[in-house]
Parts: sequence; C-alpha cells; structure tokens
Amino acid sequence: MLLHTLVLIGTLTAGASSMDEVRISLERGHDGHARELLTERLASDARDIESLLALALLEMESQDYRAAIGYFTQLLELDPYDDDSRLELAEAYWRIKDKDQAQRQVTELLTRHPEWPKALELQKAVESGAALPAPPTLWSPLVRGDLSIGFDSNPRLDNTLDNTTPGRLSSGGTSAVSAISLSAGVQHLGRSRPFSIVAHLRTQQSVGQFDKFKAIMPTTVGLTGIGGIFLGPVRSELHLQYQELFTDLFSNHYQRKIRATASAQYQLSPSNRLQISAGSDVRQITDQATDVTARLAIRDSLTMGRFTLSIDARVRYNLADYDSAEVDPATLEVGFIEASSVLYIEYRFQAPFTVFSLADFAIRDIPNVLDESTFFVQGGITWNLPICDLHSEYAYTRNRSNIEQRDYNRHQFTLGVRFWYD
Repeated sequence: MLLHTLVLIGTLTAGASSMDEVRISLERGHDGHARELLTERLASDARDIESLLALALLEMESQDYRAAIGYFTQLLELDPYDDDSRLELAEAYWRIKDKDQAQRQVTELLTRHPEWPKALELQKAVESGAALPAPPTLWSPLVRGDLSIGFDSNPRLDNTLDNTTPGRLSSGGTSAVSAISLSAGVQHLGRSRPFSIVAHLRTQQSVGQFDKFKAIMPTTVGLTGIGGIFLGPVRSELHLQYQELFTDLFSNHYQRKIRATASAQYQLSPSNRLQISAGSDVRQITDQATDVTARLAIRDSLTMGRFTLSIDARVRYNLADYDSAEVDPATLEVGFIEASSVLYIEYRFQAPFTVFSLADFAIRDIPNVLDESTFFVQGGITWNLPICDLHSEYAYTRNRSNIEQRDYNRHQFTLGVRFWYD
C-alpha cells in the first residue's frame, strides 16, 4: 500500500497547477479532495493519462479494485504498451478472483517480457490458485536504542570548576558517565493521521565512581503518544508524555511529570517551514505540591539541499508561588519565568557523515530571588551506517547566577552507538 502511495505521488508532476494541488492533497492525506480534482481534469480531457494513472493507483491503495480496473482499462486503450499499468491491472483482476482476465493480462505481458520477475510471480500465483499477499498494514513496530559513554566535568552542577578558566578541573568533581536509552512501541504510517505510542527508559550512571555519584544520576521511565493530522494547509500534532524520574537507579523517586504539547506547522515555501507550539508540564516533585509550567515556542526552519538551519524562540513560566513553596534554594524549580533562543545548524555530507552545532542562550528570573543566565553550546558528528549510527558530541555549559551554588561551568564529551528497528 505504501509502495502504491509512493508511485502515485511520483507520477504527479508540476506540469499543471491542478496537478500541483493534487500532489499537495495526497501528501496531506486529503484523498477525497484529490479524487475530486482528478475527476474534474478527466471531465475536461478524457485522454489525460496522468489523471487516469493517479486515480487508478489511488483506488489500488484504497483496495477498490473494481474502480481501479476501470481506470487501468482506459489507460491501456490509450497506450496498449504501458506494461506497468497492465501488471497492476492483472493484480486487480486477481484480487477480485477473476482468474481468466488475470491470466490474459499476464500472458500478454510475458509475451513481450518473458523474464519479468513480477509478471512470473503473478503468473505462478494465478496458475496455482494461491492468494496474493495482503497489502501491507500501516501499523509497524518501532524500536530505538542508544548506548553511550563519556566524560562529565561537573555532574553535581556546582562550583567544581574554576569559573574564570573553563576547563580547569578541581579535585573530585569529574566523572566518566555511561547512558543507556531504550524505546519500544508501535506506529501508524498513514499519510492523513500518523500516530505512534512509545514506552521509553533511560538511565545514566557514573563509571568507576558509582557509589560517589549514584545519588544524583537520573533514571527515567515513561510513555509518549504522538498523533498528527492536516487541518487545511497546516499540519498539527499533539504530543502527550508521562514520565517518572528516579535517582540511584530506582531507589529514590524524584518527580512525576505529565507533559502535553500541541504544535502547528506551515510550509512557507519548499525550503522554509514555520512551527508554533504551546503546552504545559504538570509536575509533582516528591514531598512537594504539584506545580504547572506553561510553555510557548516558535521555530523557523530552512533547508537547502544538505544544509539545515533552524531558529527557536521559547518562553516558560512556572505558575507556582515561590514564596509559599518549600524548595531547596539551590534548585529553585518553581515560580520562575524563562526566555531562551536556540540556533541549530546541520550539514549532511553525501556519505555517510552528518555534522551539527547548537547554541542555546536562556535567562530566568524569580522576582527578588533569582537572576540567572545559561549559555549552552554543543557540536557533534554522526556516522550513518546501514544498521546503526555512531555518534560523538561535545557540550559546554556556563551558568551564571546570583546564587553561588548555581554558578558553574560544565564540559561533557560523549561517544555512542544508536540502533533502530521499524
């Protein structure tokens, strides 16, 4: 079914404006509107081969084989040597169990192309009376994994580094760190309403100093659901995530969070996309009251060949009242407002490397309590292999704060391997 979709979209060229509209409708999953446009084209020109082929393949995808037979028959009357369409016609006849007609079309194909594998395969099915494989389901499993090891100069996020000379280490503050991430779920690949639901687990642990840092090393488990739909020219998505955060593996529960995000994407041009998203995080830190953080973001993305550039502007506002909250002054996780901007650049070499860099600058404030800014920069390279990706990243964080415990530098270096199955 997906193959038919790809073939269908590939047949739609930009030769006429109405065919552009058809292509856009199909990409957005608006098959009904695409049918209307194609039918209008045929009404004005019954010999429009492009429209006939598009309609025939669309009916094959929707498994309306009798309608597809009608369009393929018209196509072959206009071009009897369109062998690809004749093969599709033979399959359509076999799908409705018309053995004689299927055999007739296959025989004509093999007369001209006696070694055509697909025609021979279809002939074997017809002669033996075997059923053809069912069209592939749009549901498929999804598995992701990542194993990495690296170096963290400041896992405690405190003054273990000399703030005036980034990179100068003081004793006892550094750690080799390993991380394992696993995700598994199912996804629906429909063009009109893609959907996925995924369970995920991630744990990060110090290597060789497990007992020293285990109390601060995070482990998260959760469930994420993502659904998408086109509303006119706008692609909208809803992300829902449930997450539990622990430290010391699963010994100490730190927080529970439910995150909801709605986004809308609009294609300004073939290379330029605008996205706006809004959402909220409902969080319950252990032994504290539940708090809510509202989020708003806008992203402008530009893609030119192998080069991608995106710019984000973000705002977060925690609605809890800091004055009435019992919170550790070093964490200050409630009552804040934060504004940030992110610049992301990526370049994909022809084979098989991708390099990227990211810069994030944020300022946050709690009136009369916190005045803070964070600069984060990261760069990395990915080696794309057929069965996995090898990746390496370096990141530097500089956090300036009027609270001494939160004024720190941090260097991180990571090497890892990612794998997937879907």
